Amino acid sequence: MNLLVKELKTDFSSWIFQNIDLETTISQISTDTRTIKPGEFFIPIKGENFDGHNFIADAISKGAVGAMCKADHPIIQKLEKKTPLLIVPSIEEGLKGIANTLRKKIKAQIIGITGSTGKTTTRELLLSVLSQSHKVLGSTGGINTTWGNIRYLFDYTDEDFIVLEIAMDRMGEIKWQCEAMLPDIVTILNIGEVHAGPLGGVENVIKAKKEMADYSVTYQKPIVLNIDDEKISSFTDSVNTKVISVATQKSADYTGKEISLTESGTKFIIYTQNQTFPVTLKIFGEGYVYNALTVAAICRELKLSWEEIQAGLERFSGFENRFQIINPTPYITIVNDAYNANPQSMNMSIATFVELFGTKSGQKIAFLGQMSELGERAESTHKELGELVKTSRFDKIFYIGDYFEHFDVGKKLETIETAKSEYQKIIEAASKDNPVYILVKGSHSTGLYTLTTG
Repeated sequence: MNLLVKELKTDFSSWIFQNIDLETTISQISTDTRTIKPGEFFIPIKGENFDGHNFIADAISKGAVGAMCKADHPIIQKLEKKTPLLIVPSIEEGLKGIANTLRKKIKAQIIGITGSTGKTTTRELLLSVLSQSHKVLGSTGGINTTWGNIRYLFDYTDEDFIVLEIAMDRMGEIKWQCEAMLPDIVTILNIGEVHAGPLGGVENVIKAKKEMADYSVTYQKPIVLNIDDEKISSFTDSVNTKVISVATQKSADYTGKEISLTESGTKFIIYTQNQTFPVTLKIFGEGYVYNALTVAAICRELKLSWEEIQAGLERFSGFENRFQIINPTPYITIVNDAYNANPQSMNMSIATFVELFGTKSGQKIAFLGQMSELGERAESTHKELGELVKTSRFDKIFYIGDYFEHFDVGKKLETIETAKSEYQKIIEAASKDNPVYILVKGSHSTGLYTLTTG
């Protein structure tokens, strides 16, 4: 979907359109001059070690039809007089404005997903259900920022639904994203301790995630909430809009019961409105039941049938590095769950591994890595992880990263090369008489995800 500069001029007449023809067509936005294409519009975001404003001239030379620029930025005086600029009070406000103008042209319903864990799984489950009978546009990979999601809005043609992850790494970002994308239905999956460091504590993480609920109240949009999560339950009563609840431990609008794990997946039954619907996911872990319940709740709100929901949930087969079970030989089983790690996902991964393989004959080995961005809770959560691991039937435990003195179990690995060496020794020693079951789990920064790829 293209956007005309004159459409922005109509919506934001106070902005300064300097040297830009109002009939100019913007085909897409870009924040990176290394990949920018002719016809795109340059957005100068600021990072820790760079300021995108310094690359405006480069963007124009590579075919950008114009560039956004903060009104008081000194670069304005240094650029050529003919440089096409959209001068705005702030880059955030300018981005939000572009999104709002695009949003008015989009007929699709937008679903917004946030949470400390499970955003991508929920998104993919939702796409699996919706895409059976509808045209769907969904964010891909790890893109869940405002500028990334705006790029997806530009990709809109005539889809029925748009599914977006909405993430944050600072206070106010979820509010900003919601007000930019204006989703029609939203969900908060859970609130964990990831980002507690950058935000200054768990209480601030709760406030940041609650911005999604505040948006739903302000704009009177329905919201799906996991009421088993105590942090979410702490503010549920104040959410004065349509709340759709999901749970496995409490009575909810959509309750998951009779949960069991097998080597073929996760089985459970959805109880809702005096009806029951059995589901077998091809992914492993009780925590994924919450993702599936959330998808069921959203899809029922969007008027999909139970038959569509069940079929869509059951056809999703997971993805790489997310409790991915690999069997290079009949006597080697590797669980690659090293996409990332936080206390919630660590606990689920270990519990699932133990339930599936804990009683099998053979060695159970764990390669674990530190959990990042936990702030003041880092030491205590790694101690809690160590205590859990001590009771989890592992024969060998390896650990890489910081906080080993608090984790305090197994062998510390100083480098990823050392981890690969230990891993390779175990693989080579495995045999029919010595089968091995290996769990690989840690934050992305530890590099543990490379163990299974060589």
